[in-house]
Amino acid sequence: MTIPSSPDVVPPEQGARNTRDQALRERHCAAAQPVVAAAFERLRWPAARLREERERRLRALVAHARQHSPWHAARLARIDPTRLTEAGLRDLPTMTKHDLMTNFDEIATDRRLTLQLANRHLAGLGDRDSYLLDAWHAVATSGATGRRGVFVYDWDGWMECYATVQRYALAYALAAGMTPSPQGGFAIAQVAANQATHMTYALTETFKSPQFRFHQFPVTLPLAHIVDGLNAARPLVLQGYPSMLGLLAQEAAAGRLTIAPRLLIGIGEPLYESTRERLASVFPDAPVQNWWGCSETSGLAMSCGAGPGMHLSDDTLIVELVDEKGAPIAPSQTAAKIFVTNLFNRLTPLIRYELSDQPTLLDEPCPCGSAHRRVADLQGRHEENFVYDDVRGGQVIVHPKVFTSVLFSEAGILDYQVWQTARGAEIDFLPSEAQADAVDVTAAGKRVARALAALGVPAPEVVLKPCGELDRRHGGKLVRHVPLDHPSARPHIEFS
Repeated sequence: MTIPSSPDVVPPEQGARNTRDQALRERHCAAAQPVVAAAFERLRWPAARLREERERRLRALVAHARQHSPWHAARLARIDPTRLTEAGLRDLPTMTKHDLMTNFDEIATDRRLTLQLANRHLAGLGDRDSYLLDAWHAVATSGATGRRGVFVYDWDGWMECYATVQRYALAYALAAGMTPSPQGGFAIAQVAANQATHMTYALTETFKSPQFRFHQFPVTLPLAHIVDGLNAARPLVLQGYPSMLGLLAQEAAAGRLTIAPRLLIGIGEPLYESTRERLASVFPDAPVQNWWGCSETSGLAMSCGAGPGMHLSDDTLIVELVDEKGAPIAPSQTAAKIFVTNLFNRLTPLIRYELSDQPTLLDEPCPCGSAHRRVADLQGRHEENFVYDDVRGGQVIVHPKVFTSVLFSEAGILDYQVWQTARGAEIDFLPSEAQADAVDVTAAGKRVARALAALGVPAPEVVLKPCGELDRRHGGKLVRHVPLDHPSARPHIEFS
């Protein structure tokens, strides 16, 4: 089954645009092959060589930004790029998404690029990937906060976006002896957003090739249609939002989904241990990889399959894991946020750009032998924390794991979504089909309420309700924990 991506009747000007884009994609695919190969080789580099590579790229990036970006020129005026080291990077000021969107035109290093131009291009994309000025790619995200961000990559930067993530799938394929079929290469199915404004979708559309055949299945399709399409595609690799992979595991357990993938990849959302276990039990021959990425950086960290956690992209990014005050954390500690420097985006340079992700730094060497640092699987972002008033006039902060630990321990809950209320939470959940796993919603609600009360939430009220589907308004991704101030919060839920 293939998902149509364009209407039957195409206006002449759009047809010409499509033809030009296809020619550009073919050139881009050919040019990307050595870039992927080089990125694959860097997985084996020792730590010292990775550090040298980062500093080489850092100096080139900062020199380029100072010369061509008015905003960075003022910000970095006192910095000598030729003497800059990774340690010295900590002396530079940080930047935020607000900085980027407020000063976009001045941050861009090509005077042709403006926010107005990028927005006009993004507005016309729909589900068809297209080049901006025949060389660039623009993507947009609202991220975890709901604040919109626009990110534009040049020709070389877009290839790096692809290579950073694709190399891990390639590494597994080689290790597992997977070879492209003579009839059409690897079949890869993706169940995620189907909008070309999303990086993951746009990358797969750009770099479709005889070796990698991508089948896109929008999460907005009825689940039965996705199952039918996957059964027809027979993918060797299945990647998608973990919340959707969990539902597909249920469909496979029920006998409706009959595929036998060799690799499963979670993207775009936290991958919880309960989802890993469900996937492993249903697809025992398919290792589960976890990919952590964002539009600002492409692949931040990827799991190798040999050990727990994910390897940071220590060759293409400088990732600073820091506490609330911006100081580096020690191994085994969890970061309050990160500062990331994208070393390959020379068009809109992001230097010490703040992200709200909260990874835990791992210290043990990985069995795979890679010198790229590792972090544990993410458990959420601080924007998903719930904040309640306590009886003393202070505040109680509740991490998503408080809900996860209770709700994913219920065999009858396939997935869930928590909506904060002034005094507790409303929880929608997808129930299991197995009668033996029926959820006692009153008892489960009391367990969550006790966990909230133990943290200091006064007299918490928690209601669980089964539902047919969860709310995916947030760009197709599931925002599993929705605080009161989130843009997707339910209108009827009032602030306290």
